[in-house]
Amino acid sequence: MIEKVYFLVYYSLLITSIMLFSIAFFSSGSVMLNTSITGYVLTIISLLLMMTFSMSSIYKDSLSPLQVIFTLGPFFFLFFLIAWYLYFLITFKNRILDETISPSFYTFQNISILLMIVQLLLFTYGTDTKTGNLSKINTSFIYLLSIINLFILYTIRHILVYFVTDGFSMI
Repeated sequence: MIEKVYFLVYYSLLITSIMLFSIAFFSSGSVMLNTSITGYVLTIISLLLMMTFSMSSIYKDSLSPLQVIFTLGPFFFLFFLIAWYLYFLITFKNRILDETISPSFYTFQNISILLMIVQLLLFTYGTDTKTGNLSKINTSFIYLLSIINLFILYTIRHILVYFVTDGFSMI
């Protein structure tokens, strides 16, 4: 019974964060910033719930250290990416809201959001509802998408730090 409650809570949090990412994908300015931050925070909460659920099955099955890394690795990797991106959004909030950044930021941000949505869908539909574990194929795809997203987030960091415009705009 508790497994179903866990599943429903993290499933609803993931679906809510996917909806927020969809809103952020089609918006800009403060709406984009606030929905992105809220979506990432909800994603972190749902990932922590999924990770606790997976850890309970790890203790029941007494897996080897390599299996534990393979089981919990996608959670930690995605958690790191989300925390790093939240750091960017909060640190460079004024630049984003004042729109004094390069327009390519929005392009790379949308790519990152799309990759994040695909990763969340893989987490949502690839998780076994009884054990909380991901299949090996979904785990591999999540690792691949996380590495691609890591390079995209590094590009976003580079844009936010080094490509600040003076705010000139056509009237």
